Amino acid sequence: MANKWVLDCSVMAAIILSEKEGLEASEILEQALEGRIQILVPALFWYEIGNVLTISVRSNRLAKDKAQEALLQLGELPINTDLPEDFIVRRRIFDLAVLHNLSAYDAAYLELAERFNACLKTFDQALLKLRSRYSWIH
Repeated sequence: MANKWVLDCSVMAAIILSEKEGLEASEILEQALEGRIQILVPALFWYEIGNVLTISVRSNRLAKDKAQEALLQLGELPINTDLPEDFIVRRRIFDLAVLHNLSAYDAAYLELAERFNACLKTFDQALLKLRSRYSWIH
């Protein structure tokens, strides 16, 4: 399981915005760059991270050119985007969201990790509360 990791937006945002938690997560990126692990994200990740960067620019937390550079660098990372087209995946996301009182967005990361037998790295409190049930949430 440890050779596949799902990183949610909270993790990548912490890295980009140089938050203290980002240091811990950047080790995962280094392993991916070395080819030792595979990083997976659902398609919605790109919209979420784009929104984080947009808000960061609007609030003057990040300069526009730095946000654009971050997007470019993200695109160069070995990140595999899952693009499921079938109803079964969408139904599983819905079921997990209802079962665990999650947003559909958070459930999408949970579903992806479960489907690919991957670890899920998150700083999202709703997902972290599920660690006792899912040992692969970090």
